[in-house]
Amino acid sequence: MGCDEVRRLLDQGFQPNRQTTTNVGIGFHIARCPKCYDYYNTHFATKKNLEETLPTYQRPTASNVSREEPTPLAATLTLEEPVSREEIRLPSMWGHILWYLGMGTLGGLLLLVLLVILPPIISVFNIYDNVQAMYVPPATATSTTIPPQIASTQIILPTAAPSPLSLEPTVQPSQKPTMLPTPLPSNTPTPQPVIQMGQSNEPVTILLLGSDRRPGEPEPSRTDAVIVAHIDPQRQRVALLSIPRDLWAEIPGYGYTRINAANALGTTYNAPGGSRELVQTTVSQLLGIPIDHYVYIDFEGFTGAIDAIGGITVSVPKELYDPQFPAMDYSYMTAHFLPGPQRMNGTQALIYSRIRHTDNDFARMRRQQQVLVAILAELRGQQTLDTLEQTEALSTALRNYVETNLPPDKLIELAWSMRNTSPESVELYVLDETMITFGVGGDRWAIVARPGMLESLVDRLQEPQH
Repeated sequence: MGCDEVRRLLDQGFQPNRQTTTNVGIGFHIARCPKCYDYYNTHFATKKNLEETLPTYQRPTASNVSREEPTPLAATLTLEEPVSREEIRLPSMWGHILWYLGMGTLGGLLLLVLLVILPPIISVFNIYDNVQAMYVPPATATSTTIPPQIASTQIILPTAAPSPLSLEPTVQPSQKPTMLPTPLPSNTPTPQPVIQMGQSNEPVTILLLGSDRRPGEPEPSRTDAVIVAHIDPQRQRVALLSIPRDLWAEIPGYGYTRINAANALGTTYNAPGGSRELVQTTVSQLLGIPIDHYVYIDFEGFTGAIDAIGGITVSVPKELYDPQFPAMDYSYMTAHFLPGPQRMNGTQALIYSRIRHTDNDFARMRRQQQVLVAILAELRGQQTLDTLEQTEALSTALRNYVETNLPPDKLIELAWSMRNTSPESVELYVLDETMITFGVGGDRWAIVARPGMLESLVDRLQEPQH
């Protein structure tokens, strides 16, 4: 900093003090330059002000000023009165980093690591650790093809349809339920789910399962949300197919019942591979397509995820009013949503996804899809997946409430590859009331798909519709 620059800064109102690096530089120059010291003393400072702002300076003379060019400011800042970071009030975090780096000390290098390099590294490790905590390694060997006996999507009902299953947590795993049909013959190979996703740009089909398990409630639980997501990173395409929870289906090894009972059956009777993979296999067999992975979440995970991203915005198509909505403690409450855009936290979004007494399960499935799209919109709007801090917060909120057999590196890779997908482009399909019939044996509310309906929906799920 030369004499002309110092005098220009003084004329602009800068003072030799410790507020910024510029002010400190002016002070150092004045302490070395007799002419600038006199210029400042004559034009800008009273005696008291000069003593207060330059307490350790004396007027430079030929004997106490080096004739060599002064070394850079940051390397010579050695006032008798120590200067703290708080006193120097740098304009930003980067100002602090540059200031300490300028010292040329080991402390500066350590500060660079702490403020710049270490937090992102810690966030990456935390994100991976959180995702790893959700991962459930597959328990069985798998193949990449659907076995011949489950290639057809046609439902073949038994001669005498069984009554709806009554699952009691107290039943011992070794016992067979008295109301179950005869299990599949032991020589019949049990269909296995597909768990290999392949390269990151290849399409992948993931089963999204929403449990009805309340906070603190033990397993077994039923899966009241069953959604098949087909994700194609190369085309940036996402398609969702919702399956009614009361759809009549064959649970491999256990016979026919409503599809939402598969998870509870697998838990109660220790299904090989685990209850989630039993649901995965059931849906794969029902649709006649490979289901590569599953993601299982309960009520707490759902609300925690939405709260972690700060809520979502949902456009409610019509007023919803339910004075007998089942609350988390099994009491009843009034649930009310007005039409129009609504900002919802996790609890409100869960109620919106569960409410059904005002219409039916088919409308509820559409609301569940709507909430998933709203989550995608919020993630994209906040660029959450581009920000380590937000991604870490989201994964932390989910780690104790989500299970998946999608390996951590593949999950992160898939999320990154789809981070720019437009929510408006998500294709939504529902096996709805126009495609089904009600009643199987003594269960009049069980749902059966009409011939060809599932096949048509699967075709649309896998291929873009023009």
